Amino acid sequence: MKKKNFLFTVGICFLFIFVLNYLTTYATDDFSYRFVFDHYGLPTDNPEKITGFFSIVRSMWRHYFAMNGRWLAHSFVQFFMSQNKLLFDFFNSIFFLLLGWLLNYLASLLLETENDLSNLSFIYPLLWLSLPEFGKSVLWLSGACNYLWMSLVYLSYLLVFKKINKYRWYNVFLLIGLGILSGATGENSGAATVIVVFLLWLFTEHQPKKLMYWKLISVMSSAISSIILIKSPGALKIESNLSILTSNFFTLIKFSLLLIVPILLSIYFLYKLSKANVFESCHRVFLFIFVTGALASFFSLVFAEHSTPRNLFSVAIYLNLMLVYLLYLMKDYFEKKRPFMINTVLTLVSLVIYIPVTSQLAENYLEYEQEIAVIEQTKREHKKLAVVQGITWPDNQLVGLYNPYYKMQYLSSDSHAWLNEWMSKFYTVKGIRLEKK
Repeated sequence: MKKKNFLFTVGICFLFIFVLNYLTTYATDDFSYRFVFDHYGLPTDNPEKITGFFSIVRSMWRHYFAMNGRWLAHSFVQFFMSQNKLLFDFFNSIFFLLLGWLLNYLASLLLETENDLSNLSFIYPLLWLSLPEFGKSVLWLSGACNYLWMSLVYLSYLLVFKKINKYRWYNVFLLIGLGILSGATGENSGAATVIVVFLLWLFTEHQPKKLMYWKLISVMSSAISSIILIKSPGALKIESNLSILTSNFFTLIKFSLLLIVPILLSIYFLYKLSKANVFESCHRVFLFIFVTGALASFFSLVFAEHSTPRNLFSVAIYLNLMLVYLLYLMKDYFEKKRPFMINTVLTLVSLVIYIPVTSQLAENYLEYEQEIAVIEQTKREHKKLAVVQGITWPDNQLVGLYNPYYKMQYLSSDSHAWLNEWMSKFYTVKGIRLEKK
């Protein structure tokens, strides 16, 4: 029965998320990542297309010095922009499911209890409701590779770091490799993960620290990788004056309203568990580590030149990890009816939001297909410009959070605008412009 429930939950969630991925088309930065990076700005007359591994390496080398150090995420973007979109849709749907499984497994590993797969019916609606700007951080190709996919990297590092305790040469190389990759996941997620992993080593290893020194090598590799990313020559730097930092802080506080679901649920779980007096010292240690990870991810963004709500993705991940950890404790000390009611409410709310989101994405998908039809007709008729209708933004701001096009740069009536130029190179036409209304 447990196996059937697990397969049903995963199957339904895969279907739901795959539909959203399929209906999400390419947008903004995606078009430029089809080509080997040359310089920031408008494309050259004949930009070089990505053709394989070595072209991606060359592209990312130039990208590091001109743009930023997120070479790992953008390597995935460039690979999938050179493939059929369905390949990305499939893997992105699988990786969303894998994120939920990783959170559940990591929480059970930290608690040293059996991995309860029934928690997935709680975790997937939670992720749907709590991941900031879901449309841009999970569905949009460039955004998914930068946020969803990178979360799998640093969570895998945490999991392997905690699970492996025996010194073997291959364990050392595995942890060093994962450390390097996790440090390169992002400006805030990489730095926060270094802190979290160090705290895991400091407070939770049962063996004497002198016997576990080899684990610190991977922490150092992760820290170095994170510094290399942050110090990339192309990264935008911010002057550390008080007015700018204060402005950034309050902007991030406003963005944090998108994390209201995991914050409120965490407060509720903590309140109920504290009243039952069930917290042991190990529980307090892990809660401290989770909160530290979330705060480190948050405050590192104060020093960023520019932040968007989706930059809080790693903050949401650490809050959700804490929440799943607390859920395990709730199941041990409270009747099953309480978690079941929470699951039911989260699922119903998710479905209420999912329906208009899917409807809006379907509308945008048809609009995009009409654009492609116009572009193809322009190519057949050897016309100079393809004049397209554009894509409609959703009116509802809540639906907009799940829409990758909402308040994002799109085509202009000027055929020489940045996105127009890159889209015309992608579809090999002389020019594209938005129809003037």
